Amino acid sequence: MGGGGRALLSCADMARADRAAQERYGIPAMILMENAAASAADYLLRLWGDDAPVLVVAGKGNNGGDALAIARRLFLAGRRNLRVLLLQEELGELPRVHCGILERLGVPVSVYAGREGEAARLAGEASWILDGLYGIGLAGPVREPAAGLLRILNDSRARVVALDVPSGLGDGFRGAWPVLRADYTLAFEAPKLCLYLPLGRATAGRIVVLSAGFPPQVFEGGGPQGGSVELADADFVLKNLLPRPRAADYKNSRGHVAVFAGSPGTTGAALLCSGAVLRAGAGLASLFAASDAYGVLASSCGSVMVRPRAPAPRDWDAGAFDAILAGPGWGRGQENAAWLGRFFASGLPGVLDADALHVLAGMIARETVNLQGWVLTPHPGEFAVLSGADRDSILSDPIPLVREFCRRLRCVLVLKAHVTLIHDPGTGGDEGGTWIHDGMNPALGTAGSGDVLAGVIAGLLGRSLAPGRAALCGVEIHAAAGRAAAGAAGFFTSEELLRYISKEAYGK
Repeated sequence: MGGGGRALLSCADMARADRAAQERYGIPAMILMENAAASAADYLLRLWGDDAPVLVVAGKGNNGGDALAIARRLFLAGRRNLRVLLLQEELGELPRVHCGILERLGVPVSVYAGREGEAARLAGEASWILDGLYGIGLAGPVREPAAGLLRILNDSRARVVALDVPSGLGDGFRGAWPVLRADYTLAFEAPKLCLYLPLGRATAGRIVVLSAGFPPQVFEGGGPQGGSVELADADFVLKNLLPRPRAADYKNSRGHVAVFAGSPGTTGAALLCSGAVLRAGAGLASLFAASDAYGVLASSCGSVMVRPRAPAPRDWDAGAFDAILAGPGWGRGQENAAWLGRFFASGLPGVLDADALHVLAGMIARETVNLQGWVLTPHPGEFAVLSGADRDSILSDPIPLVREFCRRLRCVLVLKAHVTLIHDPGTGGDEGGTWIHDGMNPALGTAGSGDVLAGVIAGLLGRSLAPGRAALCGVEIHAAAGRAAAGAAGFFTSEELLRYISKEAYGK
């Protein structure tokens, strides 16, 4: 099941493609660099409408050569307000060629070499910084004195355009490492995976993929970290993976979802997730409420049927339902572990969110759990509780952690953050895959948003979508609704988000 988007490459994958373009197809590095420079300069000339001052910072490697070649093209196109700041006097072969041309053209060239005052003055005078310090070949953290230059550039008010990746970012990046924060990242030929992992995405700004003239054959073969990672395409997912309702459909043909959520003080979570089940297109939703929350929930619901929870899990009849949702505002008491056991034994698919994930973590520690057919929707803190991984590793490089967790428990997992990772190990009727949704919508980070997402995915399970497909479509429905709500109202509440869910879930 593809998500219709582009494959994300590790920096090591991209370096291999670069070598293949040169060695297998005989394209010299100078031509690839010139192709990249032409694409980037054309984009920047459109982006920079006036002759605002630009500081080009360049390292000794090919990323610096890209920046210097771009600077030459900008200068020859009439951009005269250019300054170049080299990280050091020593340059590689190609950067040295381009720097020599710039000096002959009369472009001022300075060398950093730890001179912080001069670098701060140049950065302070610039409206834009073109970052060519480090590219995809960086291994490990940036060290002094280059780290000092990154701090100076980050402290400036100039907007930053990074080439390929923001300097300091790369495979294996960790949160404590120095990195330049970019407003734009011009990724040559293919988007890089590190740009879309949670910590890296926060440094990259707007990501634009530009051509550098690579033969497409150089990208054939395996993807990063033992399997391909795809940037999900919302239009493709919603048009091709989300079924439209049939004209003869009615409530009993669109599925009945059992919802276990809410307790005193958290009844809002139950209302949001059960409402989202119906907004996602399920025909019926039954909210099973504990006795001390039943009155509040029963008086607050209209279309959702509120029922008293059975005295014990063994007394609950699963036969009338097509899917289960458990967790939002549910509580973390030990009695809920018995309910989870009953759900898993029912053979129904389902979604676990919020409190149910914490209850599950205790079960995992005590026994072997098979979650085939289930979708888990943790944020990074909840996934740390489930997996035992530290939060920095989850934010820096979650893919191997998520894949191993899903392989072990046979579940689909949605790791929620400003970018969302969806992994299906290949269960429940889909061939599986790993997708990243490029979210970056701060308005969607509102109280109850995760409850709505859990309800949407559960509603899609009720409509008989396989778990991986329900997770991927649910994330894109939720995101599309969030974009529509932000466009209409700016910041919004999760209650307001629900009405936008309905339109997106109907299908295109």
